[in-house]
Amino acid sequence: EIEKSPDTTLTFLQLLGSMTGGDLAVTSFSACYEQWVNNTLDSNEVDWKSFDEAKNFLSLVAYTAYLEHGGNCISDSEFDKCLKVFCSVFLSSEQHLRSHSVGVFLKKKNGSLVFAKEHFWYYFCARYASKNLAQDNPEQYAEFVLNCTKNIFLKKYANIAIFMAYFSNDNAVLTALLQILDGLFSKADDWILSDRS
Repeated sequence: EIEKSPDTTLTFLQLLGSMTGGDLAVTSFSACYEQWVNNTLDSNEVDWKSFDEAKNFLSLVAYTAYLEHGGNCISDSEFDKCLKVFCSVFLSSEQHLRSHSVGVFLKKKNGSLVFAKEHFWYYFCARYASKNLAQDNPEQYAEFVLNCTKNIFLKKYANIAIFMAYFSNDNAVLTALLQILDGLFSKADDWILSDRS
């Protein structure tokens, strides 16, 4: 999903070339999206000091969309509620958050807002679960992780699980996935995960 532009591809390759010597994690699927999100914010003239604020807000919107519709679509009224809640807690500017979101990551469609790229929704939803839900509501987080891993063969949940594994500081996703794997191979006496298999 790299944008089809020689400059973007070259920059992307230079980024990987300069960073992989120190940390292999930056070459991961999720790290690529992290960079893509940052580049999108930067190209829309969002001050780099506001990157976390924008990402935290979009994460709240993404998770609210999951709760509302189970997908990447959120109603205008729920989006406005997210704006009000976020701004009251973090004293952010509604105008700035709206301008960093609508038209950049979200587009209007049939009276609602939809994440312009589905993978951005996966990214932000997983980010909210791993960074906010895990801390503020561990029970709901455990339930969310279990739901994603139980449905791992569906594209939506597989992608969210990949991003959660990137963001989380615990082994909840990996543990739940190994339990699913155990269930799939319950009749086997023993099995070993290796690079080849």
